Amino acid sequence: MLGMAAAGVALASTGFAKPAEASTPEPQGGWNWCSACSMLFYSVDSEPSYKLYCWSTGGPHVVGTTQYSLYSGGPSAISGDSYQANWNYCNACKVLYYGPNLAYSACAYNWFYNASLPHNAGTTSYDMFTAAPSGLTAQGGWNYCVNCRGLFHGSGHDAGVCVAEYAEGQAPHVPYNSSYWVA
Repeated sequence: MLGMAAAGVALASTGFAKPAEASTPEPQGGWNWCSACSMLFYSVDSEPSYKLYCWSTGGPHVVGTTQYSLYSGGPSAISGDSYQANWNYCNACKVLYYGPNLAYSACAYNWFYNASLPHNAGTTSYDMFTAAPSGLTAQGGWNYCVNCRGLFHGSGHDAGVCVAEYAEGQAPHVPYNSSYWVA
């Protein structure tokens, strides 16, 4: 398992742990699937569990059995594979969301504690594979939620619990017509 320095973790002035900006095309480990909300979130061993906010549990994300790695840095990082750039880390709820849609995104932590919805933008932009990457073991079935703008595992189907849809009850994430691969 990677230590904090190897995983690229830095502490922000807000006190939230966040992935540091990557200057090399090395993947960043420490990403997990939450079995309660189905979202991809960032966690390291030193992260206090109360800062890993999941809308489904009303507290910490529930860590799945597989750890994932993400890439940043564009084509040099994932050489020739099909990808989409501009995915960001939310330094409040710790999930991965699509950065250009920040204003329309939904953060569980901000909604519960601050009565505001958008994610808190991290500084690193990640690249998501849009097809099975060559030379890497990766898992498909990851989707963009049209409501919260986050990445969740649903294999093209509604899954998990979406904070943007919670006003209607325990509503699931709704996938857009796209699929991503996580290594």
